[in-house]
Formats: sequence, structure tokens, C-alpha cells
Amino acid sequence: MTRFRITTIVVACLALAPACDQKSSSGSNPPGVANNANGGGGAGQPVAGGPSPGGPGPANSSGGGVAAPPPCTVELDDAPTGFFNKRLAVTLPKGVELVEQNPFFALVERNDIPSSCGATLHFAAVGYVRPSGTTAEIRDQLLSFRGIPPEQISGWEQEADDGTNYTAVYNASASGGAPAIKGLLTMRRGGEGAMYFVIYEATPAAWSQIEPSLRASLADVSVR
Repeated sequence: MTRFRITTIVVACLALAPACDQKSSSGSNPPGVANNANGGGGAGQPVAGGPSPGGPGPANSSGGGVAAPPPCTVELDDAPTGFFNKRLAVTLPKGVELVEQNPFFALVERNDIPSSCGATLHFAAVGYVRPSGTTAEIRDQLLSFRGIPPEQISGWEQEADDGTNYTAVYNASASGGAPAIKGLLTMRRGGEGAMYFVIYEATPAAWSQIEPSLRASLADVSVR
């Protein structure tokens, strides 16, 4: 099986806590291909700044037979935010701040970000890597570096892959006393062999409320 190669600095950054309170746009050059890495946090060892891996739950229910609340009104920033010398542009949900940790990885400034209708976004990150391997291998490695190994993923939903763009929802099981989570991952191929990615996560209880805003954000992602 082809091994996924990713710069080791990304592994370190996925374990860093957010450093400041503003959107940033670095002018540094993109990274080159680096040595094989064996991943960051393992099961029960989430990265700082985000929730512990959590797991499957009803996508559109708050549990306990309680009907899911209605979706929040989509609220995005008025303009896209450029990252990594504007190689990646994302129109973020309102209130979400991503801070560049290095020239190719940006992490949410803080987790548990409430929206105007009360739904909470627990984690977000964007970045790019120079990978090799299948789409499934790449996505699994990204989540492993996030702290969610493949065995903790109970299922993938709504997968769409056209060979250039990949988007899917994942369910991760509860771990270490942390709740289950649902995540939305998109990966988009850019120039010079780069794969750009955006990760959003929330609890299953909040998913039906917040997913439309996350989808709207991903619909406006552009790479160069």
C-alpha cells in the first residue's frame, strides 16, 4: 500500500494550541515533500484547541427522543479569508477565527464557538500538504494527526469524490469521557501537488443546526 507522506511540521502543528486572536495571512513559501510521518495523537489523545475524539450519534437528533432543533440561519463572513499567501481562501462562519501556526496550517483560535442561534462549533482547521496515496489514505492520515485514528471512526456519510475534490461527514466515537463528534472534511487538489483541506467539527446534538453553515462555507472554498 502506498504510504501517505506529509511534512512532519504539520503533525506538530496539529498538536499545538492556538496562539493568537486574529485571522492571519502568511507570505511564506509552501512546504516541500517531507519524510514519512507516523501520525500525531492517538486514540484518546486529541490535539489541543479542539475536542476529544467523539463518536457516532444521530446526525439530526439531540438524542433521548428529543426532536432536533431547526437549522440555524446561514451566517458567513462578508468576504473570504486568505491563508498561506492567499493560496487558500475560505469564507468562514461568523465568529470563527483561524490562526496560522506556520506557512501551511491554521487552527481555530478557540474551541466551543457559539453561533447566533446557540449551536456550537467545537473545532476548525485549514491547511495543505503534499501527499501520496489514495484519497482514503490521505483523509485517514489527516484525522489521525488530528487525534482520531481510523478505528475510532464509526462511519462516513455523504461522501463525494470527483478525483480533484473530496467532501464527507465522519462520525467518531466517544473517548476518554469526551462526547461523540461529527466532522465535515473537504480536501481539494491545488497546484504543485498540494492537497488543501478544511475540517469542521461539532457534537451530533448540534449538527442539524450548524451543518448548513458549514456546507455554505465549504461551497466557497477556492485554491490556487
